Amino acid sequence: NVGNSSYTPTLDINKKQRPVPSNNVISSTSFENATDGWYNFGSATVSQNSEAARTGTYSLKTTNRTASFHSPRIDLNDKLVVGENYTFYVWVKLVSGAGSGTAQLVVKSVTNGEESYSNLKSETVTESGWTKLKDNYLHQSSDSSFLYIKGPLVNNNDGVDYYIDDFSLVKLGNDEVDFTTPLPIGVMKGGEDQQLSNCPPGVRGFRRDPQGQP
Repeated sequence: NVGNSSYTPTLDINKKQRPVPSNNVISSTSFENATDGWYNFGSATVSQNSEAARTGTYSLKTTNRTASFHSPRIDLNDKLVVGENYTFYVWVKLVSGAGSGTAQLVVKSVTNGEESYSNLKSETVTESGWTKLKDNYLHQSSDSSFLYIKGPLVNNNDGVDYYIDDFSLVKLGNDEVDFTTPLPIGVMKGGEDQQLSNCPPGVRGFRRDPQGQP
Protein backbone atom coordinates (compact mmCIF):
# COMPACT_ATOMS: atom_id res chain seq x y z
CA ASN A 1 0.00 0.00 0.00
CA VAL A 2 3.05 2.30 0.12
CA GLY A 3 2.78 5.37 -2.13
CA ASN A 4 -1.01 5.41 -2.38
CA SER A 5 -2.34 8.25 -0.25
CA SER A 6 -5.82 6.72 -0.16
CA TYR A 7 -4.53 3.90 2.07
CA THR A 8 -4.31 5.30 5.60
CA PRO A 9 -4.42 3.97 9.18
CA THR A 10 -8.16 4.69 9.14
CA LEU A 11 -8.99 3.09 5.76
CA ASP A 12 -8.21 -0.43 4.61
CA ILE A 13 -7.11 -1.59 1.15
CA ASN A 14 -10.75 -1.45 0.02
CA LYS A 15 -11.06 2.13 1.33
CA LYS A 16 -13.42 1.00 4.08
CA GLN A 17 -13.25 2.37 7.61
CA ARG A 18 -11.02 0.40 9.93
CA PRO A 19 -12.28 -0.17 13.50
CA VAL A 20 -11.19 2.68 15.76
CA PRO A 21 -10.02 1.80 19.28
CA SER A 22 -11.36 3.66 22.29
CA ASN A 23 -9.06 6.01 24.17
CA ASN A 24 -10.90 4.83 27.27
CA VAL A 25 -9.23 1.40 27.27
CA ILE A 26 -6.63 1.34 30.05
CA SER A 27 -5.45 -2.25 29.67
CA SER A 28 -6.57 -5.26 27.65
CA THR A 29 -5.32 -8.65 26.57
CA SER A 30 -6.47 -11.97 25.16
CA PHE A 31 -3.09 -13.55 26.01
CA GLU A 32 -2.16 -14.25 22.39
CA ASN A 33 1.44 -13.09 22.85
CA ALA A 34 2.25 -13.69 26.52
CA THR A 35 0.87 -13.34 30.02
CA ASP A 36 0.83 -9.55 29.43
CA GLY A 37 1.66 -8.45 32.97
CA TRP A 38 -0.41 -11.09 34.76
CA TYR A 39 1.38 -13.21 37.33
CA ASN A 40 0.64 -15.52 40.25
CA PHE A 41 -0.88 -14.58 43.59
CA GLY A 42 0.33 -17.18 46.09
CA SER A 43 1.96 -20.40 44.94
CA ALA A 44 -0.32 -20.94 41.95
CA THR A 45 1.19 -21.26 38.48
CA VAL A 46 -0.12 -19.01 35.71
CA SER A 47 0.81 -19.57 32.08
CA GLN A 48 -0.28 -18.88 28.53
CA ASN A 49 -2.19 -21.93 27.35
CA SER A 50 -3.82 -23.18 24.14
CA GLU A 51 -6.14 -25.82 25.63
CA ALA A 52 -9.05 -23.36 25.63
CA ALA A 53 -9.63 -19.84 24.37
CA ARG A 54 -12.67 -17.62 24.10
CA THR A 55 -11.12 -15.74 21.16
CA GLY A 56 -7.89 -16.36 19.34
CA THR A 57 -5.77 -19.38 20.26
CA TYR A 58 -4.60 -18.74 23.82
CA SER A 59 -5.89 -17.98 27.30
CA LEU A 60 -4.23 -17.72 30.73
CA LYS A 61 -4.40 -20.93 32.77
CA THR A 62 -4.06 -21.11 36.57
CA THR A 63 -2.88 -24.39 38.10
CA ASN A 64 -1.28 -25.77 41.29
CA ARG A 65 -3.70 -24.02 43.63
CA THR A 66 -3.43 -25.11 47.27
CA ALA A 67 -5.42 -22.20 48.76
CA SER A 68 -8.57 -20.46 47.59
CA PHE A 69 -6.86 -17.13 46.97
CA HIS A 70 -4.21 -18.66 44.71
CA SER A 71 -4.98 -16.97 41.41
CA PRO A 72 -3.82 -14.79 38.51
CA ARG A 73 -3.33 -11.11 39.27
CA ILE A 74 -2.41 -7.82 37.62
CA ASP A 75 -1.04 -4.67 39.29
CA LEU A 76 -3.21 -1.55 39.25
CA ASN A 77 -1.36 1.40 40.75
CA ASP A 78 0.66 2.03 37.59
CA LYS A 79 -2.50 2.04 35.47
CA LEU A 80 -5.19 3.89 37.45
CA VAL A 81 -5.79 7.38 38.82
CA VAL A 82 -6.87 7.84 42.43
CA GLY A 83 -10.50 8.95 42.65
CA GLU A 84 -11.44 7.72 39.16
CA ASN A 85 -13.97 4.99 38.38
CA TYR A 86 -13.26 2.04 36.11
CA THR A 87 -14.85 -1.19 34.87
CA PHE A 88 -13.25 -4.63 34.80
CA TYR A 89 -14.27 -7.30 32.29
CA VAL A 90 -12.87 -10.83 32.14
CA TRP A 91 -14.10 -14.22 30.96
CA VAL A 92 -13.58 -17.39 33.02
CA LYS A 93 -13.86 -21.11 32.28
CA LEU A 94 -13.01 -24.18 34.37
CA VAL A 95 -10.93 -27.05 33.03
CA SER A 96 -12.64 -30.15 31.70
CA GLY A 97 -13.94 -32.39 34.47
CA ALA A 98 -14.13 -29.58 37.05
CA GLY A 99 -17.91 -29.21 36.95
CA SER A 100 -18.86 -25.81 38.34
CA GLY A 101 -17.77 -23.36 41.01
CA THR A 102 -17.56 -19.65 41.80
CA ALA A 103 -15.13 -17.08 40.42
CA GLN A 104 -14.81 -13.53 41.70
CA LEU A 105 -13.15 -10.21 40.92
CA VAL A 106 -11.21 -9.03 43.98
CA VAL A 107 -8.92 -6.03 44.50
CA LYS A 108 -6.31 -6.25 47.26
CA SER A 109 -4.74 -3.03 48.51
CA VAL A 110 -1.99 -2.36 51.04
CA THR A 111 -1.71 1.03 52.78
CA ASN A 112 0.83 1.64 55.51
CA GLY A 113 1.13 -2.11 55.96
CA GLU A 114 -2.63 -2.60 56.38
CA GLU A 115 -4.33 -4.94 53.92
CA SER A 116 -7.86 -4.37 52.58
CA TYR A 117 -10.01 -6.16 50.03
CA SER A 118 -12.69 -4.97 47.63
CA ASN A 119 -14.84 -8.02 46.92
CA LEU A 120 -16.43 -7.30 43.56
CA LYS A 121 -18.65 -9.37 41.28
CA SER A 122 -18.81 -13.14 41.60
CA GLU A 123 -20.45 -15.59 39.21
CA THR A 124 -20.95 -19.32 38.87
CA VAL A 125 -18.46 -20.63 36.31
CA THR A 126 -18.40 -24.01 34.60
CA GLU A 127 -16.33 -26.31 32.40
CA SER A 128 -18.85 -26.09 29.57
CA GLY A 129 -18.51 -22.46 28.53
CA TRP A 130 -17.10 -19.02 29.20
CA THR A 131 -18.67 -16.79 31.86
CA LYS A 132 -18.16 -13.03 32.00
CA LEU A 133 -17.22 -11.26 35.22
CA LYS A 134 -17.89 -7.52 35.14
CA ASP A 135 -17.90 -4.86 37.84
CA ASN A 136 -17.08 -1.23 38.50
CA TYR A 137 -14.29 -0.07 40.76
CA LEU A 138 -13.35 3.24 42.42
CA HIS A 139 -9.56 3.45 42.70
CA GLN A 140 -8.41 4.74 46.08
CA SER A 141 -5.01 5.76 47.35
CA SER A 142 -2.76 2.89 48.47
CA ASP A 143 0.87 1.85 48.54
CA SER A 144 0.06 -1.07 46.26
CA SER A 145 -3.02 -2.68 44.76
CA PHE A 146 -3.80 -5.46 42.35
CA LEU A 147 -6.78 -7.22 40.81
CA TYR A 148 -7.01 -10.98 41.12
CA ILE A 149 -9.49 -13.43 39.64
CA LYS A 150 -10.33 -15.72 42.53
CA GLY A 151 -11.28 -19.26 41.54
CA PRO A 152 -13.45 -21.91 43.22
CA LEU A 153 -12.81 -22.79 46.86
CA VAL A 154 -9.89 -25.11 47.53
CA ASN A 155 -10.50 -28.26 49.60
CA ASN A 156 -7.70 -30.36 51.09
CA ASN A 157 -5.03 -28.31 49.33
CA ASP A 158 -6.36 -29.39 45.94
CA GLY A 159 -7.79 -26.53 43.90
CA VAL A 160 -9.60 -26.48 40.58
CA ASP A 161 -7.63 -25.26 37.56
CA TYR A 162 -9.22 -22.57 35.41
CA TYR A 163 -8.70 -20.27 32.44
CA ILE A 164 -9.24 -16.55 32.01
CA ASP A 165 -9.41 -14.74 28.68
CA ASP A 166 -10.34 -11.43 27.02
CA PHE A 167 -9.56 -9.06 29.89
CA SER A 168 -10.50 -5.38 29.59
CA LEU A 169 -9.94 -2.52 32.02
CA VAL A 170 -11.77 0.58 30.82
CA LYS A 171 -12.96 3.91 32.11
CA LEU A 172 -16.42 3.73 33.67
CA GLY A 173 -19.26 3.59 31.17
CA ASN A 174 -17.30 1.98 28.34
CA ASP A 175 -17.76 -1.42 26.73
CA GLU A 176 -15.21 -4.18 26.86
CA VAL A 177 -12.71 -4.59 24.01
CA ASP A 178 -13.95 -6.63 21.04
CA PHE A 179 -11.10 -9.08 20.59
CA THR A 180 -12.57 -10.44 17.36
CA THR A 181 -11.84 -7.15 15.56
CA PRO A 182 -8.19 -6.22 14.85
CA LEU A 183 -7.12 -2.64 15.44
CA PRO A 184 -5.68 -0.46 12.67
CA ILE A 185 -2.00 -0.06 11.88
CA GLY A 186 -0.38 2.39 14.27
CA VAL A 187 -2.58 1.54 17.25
CA MET A 188 -0.57 0.76 20.35
CA LYS A 189 -2.27 -1.35 23.01
CA GLY A 190 -0.93 -3.87 25.55
CA GLY A 191 2.15 -5.91 24.59
CA GLU A 192 5.17 -5.11 22.48
CA ASP A 193 5.36 -3.32 19.14
CA GLN A 194 5.72 -5.81 16.32
CA GLN A 195 7.33 -5.31 12.92
CA LEU A 196 4.90 -6.15 10.14
CA SER A 197 6.45 -8.91 8.05
CA ASN A 198 4.86 -7.82 4.76
CA CYS A 199 6.35 -4.33 4.61
CA PRO A 200 8.66 -3.52 1.66
CA PRO A 201 12.40 -3.27 2.40
CA GLY A 202 13.27 -0.08 4.24
CA VAL A 203 9.70 0.54 5.38
CA ARG A 204 8.94 0.13 9.08
CA GLY A 205 5.30 -0.68 9.79
CA PHE A 206 3.90 -1.61 13.15
CA ARG A 207 0.54 -2.78 14.36
CA ARG A 208 -0.50 -3.81 17.83
CA ASP A 209 -3.95 -5.25 18.37
CA PRO A 210 -5.76 -6.65 21.46
CA GLN A 211 -4.63 -10.15 20.56
CA GLY A 212 -1.05 -9.02 20.00
CA GLN A 213 -1.05 -10.19 16.39
CA PRO A 214 0.49 -8.07 13.60
